[in-house]
Amino acid sequence: MVQWSAHALPSVTNSSLGPLGSVSRYCFRLHFCNGVDLACHLISESPMFMCFYYFEYNTKMGRAIFAHISLQSQSIQTLVLMFYGFGQMVATPSGNSASVATSTTGSQQTLQQQITTNHQIASTTTTPIATNSAVSRPSGPNSIESAPPSTPTIAAPAPPAPPKRRQIYRFTSTRPLFAAGWSNKTDSEGRWRIAVGSVVEDKPHNNRVSVIQLDEQQGELVEKLSFEHTFPPNCIQWIPDMMDSYPDLLATSGECLKIYRVEPNSVMMECILNNKQASNYSGPLTNFDWNDVDPTLIGTSSIDMSCTIWQLETGQALAQTKKTNGSVKTQLIAHDKPVHDIKFSRINRGRDNFATVGADGSARLFDLRNLQHSTIVYEDPLRLPLMRLAWNKQESHYLATFAQDSAEVVIVDIRVPCNPLARLHNHRACVNGVAWAPHSSCHICTAGDDRQALIWDISPMPRPVEDPILAYQAEGEEFKFLIKYVHSRISFYRNSLNCQKILCLSKTSKLNLSAKLVAIYCSNLGESSTLVSFSNRLDLHLFWEMFRNSSSLKRFRSILKYRLLMGNEIAQMGPSQSSGVSNSNSKHKEVYKYEAPHTLYSTGWSQHPDPAKKFRLALASFIEEYNNKVSIVKLDEDAGEFIDYGSFDHPYPATKVMWIPDQKGIYPDLIATTGDYLRLWRVGGADGAQIEVFLNNNRSSEYCAPLTSFDWNDIDVSLIGTSSIDTTCTIWQVETGQAISVARSTEGTVKTQLIAHDKEVFDIAFTRMASGREIFASVGIFSGADGSLRMFDLRHLEHSTIMFEEPSHAPLLRLECNKQDCNYIATFVQDSAEVIILDVRIPCTPVAKLDNHRGRVNGMAWAPHSSCHICTAGGDSQALIWDIHMMPRPVDDPILAYQAGGEINQVHWAAAFPDWISICYKNMLEILRV
Repeated sequence: MVQWSAHALPSVTNSSLGPLGSVSRYCFRLHFCNGVDLACHLISESPMFMCFYYFEYNTKMGRAIFAHISLQSQSIQTLVLMFYGFGQMVATPSGNSASVATSTTGSQQTLQQQITTNHQIASTTTTPIATNSAVSRPSGPNSIESAPPSTPTIAAPAPPAPPKRRQIYRFTSTRPLFAAGWSNKTDSEGRWRIAVGSVVEDKPHNNRVSVIQLDEQQGELVEKLSFEHTFPPNCIQWIPDMMDSYPDLLATSGECLKIYRVEPNSVMMECILNNKQASNYSGPLTNFDWNDVDPTLIGTSSIDMSCTIWQLETGQALAQTKKTNGSVKTQLIAHDKPVHDIKFSRINRGRDNFATVGADGSARLFDLRNLQHSTIVYEDPLRLPLMRLAWNKQESHYLATFAQDSAEVVIVDIRVPCNPLARLHNHRACVNGVAWAPHSSCHICTAGDDRQALIWDISPMPRPVEDPILAYQAEGEEFKFLIKYVHSRISFYRNSLNCQKILCLSKTSKLNLSAKLVAIYCSNLGESSTLVSFSNRLDLHLFWEMFRNSSSLKRFRSILKYRLLMGNEIAQMGPSQSSGVSNSNSKHKEVYKYEAPHTLYSTGWSQHPDPAKKFRLALASFIEEYNNKVSIVKLDEDAGEFIDYGSFDHPYPATKVMWIPDQKGIYPDLIATTGDYLRLWRVGGADGAQIEVFLNNNRSSEYCAPLTSFDWNDIDVSLIGTSSIDTTCTIWQVETGQAISVARSTEGTVKTQLIAHDKEVFDIAFTRMASGREIFASVGIFSGADGSLRMFDLRHLEHSTIMFEEPSHAPLLRLECNKQDCNYIATFVQDSAEVIILDVRIPCTPVAKLDNHRGRVNGMAWAPHSSCHICTAGGDSQALIWDIHMMPRPVDDPILAYQAGGEINQVHWAAAFPDWISICYKNMLEILRV
């Protein structure tokens, strides 16, 4: 409801008004139904026509109000209010009535209906006003008939509209940039401000920090000011002050912590904080964090293993103008090695808890109220240094971190320490930065050396998060990107694709057909280089909508069918290769081949961390006689071919060959094989390898039943399990002596032996359930002709659990345990073209069946870095890679396929090189980049 009253002010004459001459001012007070009073001043040429424009940002309503009040005739005939931003209220003039008080009821109803329609207010009435004859007015005509014609009102020209906001703004500096930080101010002078720091390594004193701001009228990022900075700043942050309670401060870290006061046209040094009170010098700082709940707290991390919490005093809260200064609130030794990052958490009050990561490979949580101890919330399995961490601002228990030179970001729930909830691993190079969305608990952005910024939705956790939802490909040969978000929102970009850009979220440039992950190469170079031709601009969001469900994907699959060349290099897409086929003479190929002098059956990847032993494989022959061979080959990346590093004799064909799963290089370089016995070989010497020990599980005889397979425990390398046609499984305890620097030969003893099935046992595999040491599974023939998969626990061997029984009464030949999600096991039936995926939490009920092979399946391998990717291979000469993250929904089609030159006998996914898969067929070994 609006009530208004008016009183006249003295007439004034203002020559600056030009032809308006005498001006009358009237003051109105509008009373809104929510209690907000708006004081309004009207200016008019005469009482015949008065017009008023009012603009205010109403904090109670939270919106900007633009009001236009038009008063016509001496008796004030009509009041028109237009609230831009809330809709438009327009009242139709009610005729030539003498006053508002005598207006017809119909006119009032019309006005009320229009207001209700436009503002959806339940009931709005206009209160009639008593005659205003008692109100003094300036001299002038007092009737419409005698009034002179009103001066035409000319609308003021509208201010030029700012350019339409773009999706991407760029600023180019004369120096390389590294650190960046968003300002939290929302006023016109402070919003859209970013401080960026240069990294000039050859001239450390020639670094600068620039304050960049978006000029919304020009639509450009412009440099407002800059100042010198000794040494490159590794972190830049503005004071997290959204209430404008503190000075406009900017902090940087490098050799020490520096605080600057930023004025509109200048920057002044406020203070330099050194955590070594007894010296002018301190260990260089690696990072810092400004507490956004209490901006008087800043935490720094240093290479001297310490963290320091600083207490700032700005004086602004007391309306003082003294300089900012700081004092050490607390200092502690946080890690055994350099500390790489520190971040405050919002758990509890948001002031007392912070986390750190360091070169010792751990992430630790501290409480300022009790610094006697810390909590290790995550440790890198390989003890690699952790580089950065980021707290979720909306869900304060989630923490993200990544290791040095790692392409994977780990998400941890601190309530479940050392057990990552998710691993984000779609980057093709090491990750450099990570940032959570400030407004969302399930969106995070990562960026790295592959020049990609990827946005992820982690809402499916604890289910695997395999694919990002958005990607941005940066330009330039090297991408060092530190991500920060504006506090108020996150911008999801819709990228345009042209002939120089490829949208590809998978780990390679090959087409991925999963429902959420599609790689498209759009080009202007002609159809020969265009896999899928749309227009030069592609709305990424709408394109993903097309592929949200598997049915639309399947209909479109005929267009996106990705076919690899039979027996040749994998088709490689790129802007420089218009034919879409990789050059076989290029240095980095997608497929490498090795031709052996005999038929190959099994292969195994070395996991040794020594670069000189990179890309080594052991190859076992299949010759139907006693004398067979095991060869060791290594890929020479410079020559682009395999080099034979020797071979050694092996009695009978080896049913399986494995290198010791030692990714730290602390054990001897061993190879294990099975055939008539379990043999361990020490690699080296003129013959390629020397026998260390052969292990016989038949204690009463010199001979034992042939072994069908084995598995080397990758958590405890002293454990090896074998399966045999004599229905038994044997767990061996292997002692190498290497752990205590003893060079004696490897020895082995039977840890346990059990009857696992009623007939032949065809395969055995350890799972990572529990500690990863005690539980294993086996497949074979059980209860006559039925194939079964059973699970055993070394701590309780009195019984086993049947996880699956084949209903078609056929034996199960092989099994593979998922290394990332230990609940999943894959198996297949003899002479079957189908791979079965089991969830051990739901025994005897397959969660998926992969049935795209046209011949029998011979082998399978889970991705070592992913819980939802598996490769299968078989008699149809195809190696298929599947994405099973859609389970329990059907998995209809593989996402990648490779056509080999013959029936594939075995497939292995390299644990040390997750981008590579090995297959063998006939006398050929091929490794494929995926």
